[in-house]
Amino acid sequence: MLRILCIVVVLVLVESSCHRHKVASPLPPLPAATANPKAAQHVPPPAQLEPPPKIPAAPTPAPPQVGTPAELYQVNRPPEPKKPRTAAAPPAPPQSTVPAPPAPVTPPRLGDILTQDQQREYNTAIDQSLSRAQASLGSIGNRSLSRDQQSLVEQIRSFMQQAQDTRKTDLQGAKRLAERADVLAGDLAASFR
Repeated sequence: MLRILCIVVVLVLVESSCHRHKVASPLPPLPAATANPKAAQHVPPPAQLEPPPKIPAAPTPAPPQVGTPAELYQVNRPPEPKKPRTAAAPPAPPQSTVPAPPAPVTPPRLGDILTQDQQREYNTAIDQSLSRAQASLGSIGNRSLSRDQQSLVEQIRSFMQQAQDTRKTDLQGAKRLAERADVLAGDLAASFR
């Protein structure tokens, strides 16, 4: 029985070396004769075994070689364990940054760009017009006014307030409002003389 096993192993080795297999074929399982002595009687003698017919193999093109020669000829070698990667520093957790609210955008000013001298002139003219309008209203302060005259006084005061408010952003508009207040107050005061 041992002879049969040796012959089979030799035949497998010879055949596998002739065909240049990259992967070795697995060995056949051991005959049951080694495990059970009664089963050894049913195994045919070695003379009755016929070797498999040899068919001449056509030359096959060699597949492209991958890896080193040592890797190509060591067929049954277990794969090499992968090398552990060096532990890199863990990435920093993303910071929850809240975007800053955009800065308030001031709308562009429409109108002429004034020099410092022009701004002083406009401010002086506004102050003069407002003081004249106030003086005119003061001169008629104790008089009895008709309904139209009272509405005119309210309109003059409204123009004066608008001129003060507009002065910060629009000097030319503030000057026009102050001049209107001055003219209307002068006309109202002249009507009482």
